[in-house]
Amino acid sequence: AIIPVQHGLRGKLRAVANRRRRLMVKTSRRCSSTEATDTTNHNMLIDRDTGIVWETLSSSPSSSGDSQHSEATNNRLRPLYQTIIGIEIHAQLSVPTKLFSTAPTRQNHSNTFERNDAVSANVFVHSYDMAYPGTLPSLSMSAVKASVISAAALNCQIHETSRFERKHYFYPDLPNGYQITQQRWPLASNGFVDFRPWSNNQRQMKKGKQNTNLRRGKPTNCNKKHDGSAKVVMQSNQGESENIQLRIERIQLEQDTGKTITNSIASASQSQIDLNRAGCALIEIVSHPDLRSAHEAAGVVEKIRKLLKHVGTCDGRMEEGSLR
Repeated sequence: AIIPVQHGLRGKLRAVANRRRRLMVKTSRRCSSTEATDTTNHNMLIDRDTGIVWETLSSSPSSSGDSQHSEATNNRLRPLYQTIIGIEIHAQLSVPTKLFSTAPTRQNHSNTFERNDAVSANVFVHSYDMAYPGTLPSLSMSAVKASVISAAALNCQIHETSRFERKHYFYPDLPNGYQITQQRWPLASNGFVDFRPWSNNQRQMKKGKQNTNLRRGKPTNCNKKHDGSAKVVMQSNQGESENIQLRIERIQLEQDTGKTITNSIASASQSQIDLNRAGCALIEIVSHPDLRSAHEAAGVVEKIRKLLKHVGTCDGRMEEGSLR
């Protein structure tokens, strides 16, 4: 009686996967289509500041003036898709020891090793990090304190009671065969962070130009080019852009994994395991899907990176994997 049920479930899952695959192909074709159809020109216009994909439905170019034609084209713009983004950030805590063992971390040896020096593999490893039988975990109070400070910096509600859980999955750089994390009872939840999009506070400052982009604006003009494509001119207001608020769903304290290095030797591939990072304390910051463009995602990641560096809980070195 179990076998038909399993086959029926597999058939349903296969049907759902096929429907999703057809929908993705249809959507990708619509987004990538910039050629004219039989009667009208269907142009997809992607605004990277607002994350909106616009469609222009216009007749073939006429011999009238450009202003009249652009006005007619502007009236036939309609939004098709809206980008929706939620982020998940892993921030490695700057604490002297690992989360459940007394093994030192790289931050504890910052005076001994330079940042650019190559550290030998499997040096900062405790028997618990290698999943030796009989070893027991010992929670680091420094990691808990750093997590609470980080949650307070992100305006989160800190819970008096939180629990650890096991998430089972198998990787070569995870000796235990599971990760100790928090899912249903996190350390903190219901936070928020105010920020400005990256395109408005970073790129414009580097170029020395005045900030004129408007968040989630609407096109006010569409100029037709000779090749049939269209260019959207967004509304703009002089001065600084408005702040955007991203809601933080939860912040959980968990273990980091090791590092797998794969080298190709002749015709064979060889993987080497480095457990220096295995068991290090990190916080996982999970947000609500409140972002509407890639520039907003870049802006909020930069803001969270600066906040964690300011309170001293994470060094924010993305090139070293401290923030990812």
